[in-house]
Amino acid sequence: MNRNLASNQHNSIKKQLEDGISVLMLDLHNPEKNSIKPIIDSLKLKNEIVDIVQSFSEKFAESFSSAKKTNEQAIQLCHTSCALLNAGKLELFLLDIKTFMDQNKNEVITIIFENYDNFSSDEIISRFIKVGLYDYLFDYKNYSQPKFYWPDLKTMIKDNNRLVLFSDKLKENTNDTLETSFNNTAETITECKLANSNTKLKLLNHFASKFINIDIVKIQVPETNKLIELNSRQSILTQVQKCENEYTDFLPNFIVVDFYDVGRLLETVSVLNNVTFKTSKDRNNTFPIISKIS
Repeated sequence: MNRNLASNQHNSIKKQLEDGISVLMLDLHNPEKNSIKPIIDSLKLKNEIVDIVQSFSEKFAESFSSAKKTNEQAIQLCHTSCALLNAGKLELFLLDIKTFMDQNKNEVITIIFENYDNFSSDEIISRFIKVGLYDYLFDYKNYSQPKFYWPDLKTMIKDNNRLVLFSDKLKENTNDTLETSFNNTAETITECKLANSNTKLKLLNHFASKFINIDIVKIQVPETNKLIELNSRQSILTQVQKCENEYTDFLPNFIVVDFYDVGRLLETVSVLNNVTFKTSKDRNNTFPIISKIS
């Protein structure tokens, strides 16, 4: 992504998958509910801020107009607000994922949706059908006898159930992930406060945010001034160790980070997973890092 007040990654999804990122956190928004003009008018933005917002307002107008023509509710990937960062239609990102999965038959990818505007499962799945990703979707019903169990990666690859979806706001949600708090600052990032309990998959939120003022409006944005420290081996391992000390068997399945390419994330994950660190040219990733995408 191009740099923006609200952006939290440097690289495209295509590049992230090639680098070894196997879990993506995507924020879903309806741009109609993120109306840009009132925000711009109320902020009375300075010239340099107007430039930031303007390019995304153009994307907003184009995508929303297209959606209205087809009577289809637009699903956009935004962060903080579509007025600040509108990365485009969900379908465009899914096409990159499909290309990668078509070319890499042994890769298992997970998507975690932050469903801000409460899209239904049918609305979301229709985008997967449209781009040809539906056949890759993990179907828990295939592993429900006598009760649901998580298959190993080998089984998922063999069955071609290689794309796993989670969402925070769906009736079908089964609360399968145990996660640490996502309200972190640079000072509290190594703490281990659980947001839920009694689940099998464990998610470590290891990213920090801060508030900034744009005239009279306060917005929350990623902490970028301390990235090397936040994404260091010591910082990640300290949080993991605290969680292991406080909760039985808390070795995270997923690690959520901002700007994965800054620091020593991939190397640290290899240490946690007790495997040799390998570059994207020699992939052997069995412990995924999540990249929040916007």
